[in-house]
Amino acid sequence: MDADAETALAVDCTHLDLSLRARHTPGAALGEHERGEGCDRVPGARAMSEKELRESKGQWRALCACGWVLYAQSREAVAKAALVHADEGSGGPIRVEPVQIPRSPRAIAAVVGFNPGHVFPPGDKLTVPLLRLMLATDDVRLAQRLYVETAERLRAAVGIQQRLLTGEYWYPLRLLCAHLHEAIDALATLTSTVSPKAIEQFLEGQADALEAFKNLRAVAGVDRETRKETALFKTRTRIGAHYENEAITRLLTRYADVPGYLDGTVVGSEVGGLARFIIADSLAVLMMIEAAGASLPTTMATETDLARFRAEVDAAVKSFAEELLPLAKNLTWFVGSLVLTLVQQRANPSIETVTIEIPPLLRAVADTERERRGG
Repeated sequence: MDADAETALAVDCTHLDLSLRARHTPGAALGEHERGEGCDRVPGARAMSEKELRESKGQWRALCACGWVLYAQSREAVAKAALVHADEGSGGPIRVEPVQIPRSPRAIAAVVGFNPGHVFPPGDKLTVPLLRLMLATDDVRLAQRLYVETAERLRAAVGIQQRLLTGEYWYPLRLLCAHLHEAIDALATLTSTVSPKAIEQFLEGQADALEAFKNLRAVAGVDRETRKETALFKTRTRIGAHYENEAITRLLTRYADVPGYLDGTVVGSEVGGLARFIIADSLAVLMMIEAAGASLPTTMATETDLARFRAEVDAAVKSFAEELLPLAKNLTWFVGSLVLTLVQQRANPSIETVTIEIPPLLRAVADTERERRGG
């Protein structure tokens, strides 16, 4: 299988372990961590330079499935802290690994202030559709971040924590499909309210933003029946915004008695948010894989069955990656460019360059992807 779409859907004799973290999944790309959004288009601000990223020497890192992350200069220091953390928690294993080029724990941010009434006047035809797109874009960003952070936690998970996190891992993809669906509708409203030509004039000279707008219009312009056949639409309809009776019945009938598909487990906890119906997670994953076009075998009796299963899941993951990643990237770039352009044209904005802290788990995601790419 291609390394960029590689999954680790490991099947044991009792349940379907859809952990997807052998070496790399689309999760790393979903976050766009190394490409700054906005700073390069605001005077006086800048993204973190490659030199700054490489200033610190190689470090060691500890990662726990709970989301705890620690960096230190030596393996011994990290291991000692990891043991303390494990003793305070479940006593489970913690990943301790080298990081050759650690990401800086800080990032540069441009804080742009303006008069809302000047940039988004209520009577302007552009205002409401663009605000809808801004809402969708922020939700897409957060869904991407939740996805990659959960994937990073899953790398360190074993046993029941791995099975609990598997359901959490697939959930942000469902969110992403729902938010991208709404973004497509908002874009269609925008281009039917304000002419595409006028929007292109706002973005004159911004080649990346114009290309993103062109790509988004192509997606929003497909007919309804074609759109219904996409993995995004099916996921959003069957297991995102709704829980479709027909899909649940179909998959339960097909796989209820097939070992390796539905994990017959529920977990209770004294902390309510940690309880989970793992059988529902495995059903949700099957619904998503089916939405992406997979035709899974109805038995896991032979190596041929396992090989077919893996091939079908690989194809489903690739389908999600090819459909969702470009759409999310184009959306965030186009909307960010248009908003910043309007702010600069319509207001006299205040601009402050500040340093913000990168959450340790998000930093770990960026480091893992950088290590995978070889620095």
